[in-house]
Amino acid sequence: MTESDNERRRFQRFPASELAAQWRRGRGSHWQSLTVYDFTRDGMAVARPQDGPAEGEQVEVRLALTLDNDDIRIDRLTATVVNRQSRRGHDSIGLEFQPETALLTRSDGLRAQLGRIEGILDREEQHQLRTQPADAIPGLGHEEDTRG
Repeated sequence: MTESDNERRRFQRFPASELAAQWRRGRGSHWQSLTVYDFTRDGMAVARPQDGPAEGEQVEVRLALTLDNDDIRIDRLTATVVNRQSRRGHDSIGLEFQPETALLTRSDGLRAQLGRIEGILDREEQHQLRTQPADAIPGLGHEEDTRG
């Protein structure tokens, strides 16, 4: 993406197809599953539900990345809705994590866990790119010349 795309992220986003996420709007509400489009240590983009929260609203999030020998779980993380948009045919909302709102002793631990999830997703994406045929990568495959 370019600066003209109103890119406000400090870190590159990584696809998050392996990441399970849920949210709720308050302690008395029920947890709802989320479809995660992408993830960084600072936040994530998720599919916008019909009754989704408004921009500026805070929600509680829990994440689970299942690995072969271990799981990374974050059970209570506050996130703020920072944008609502439609891109690539998907209605999405951007959530910015607020680890500093956790108990003071857990804040650094939460940041480390979020960074670890980001690193694992990045390595998985790099592995997938190395192992797929060039024809499957947009712009690198053999495409017919449709110029007249």
